[in-house]
Amino acid sequence: MLMSAGIQELQQYVTVVRSRVIMPEIVVLQKRRRLGMKYKELDPLQKDVST
Repeated sequence: MLMSAGIQELQQYVTVVRSRVIMPEIVVLQKRRRLGMKYKELDPLQKDVST
């Protein structure tokens, strides 16, 4: 029983550390995606085809 309690604590610790490392990366990717979408949503300038 003592061994499984130690393993559970270790797994919880690893989960916390992993989330603290991964979450900031996700935020950065989401921010980049959001900024990229703003630029992609803008229509490109129309070329003047009148002659």
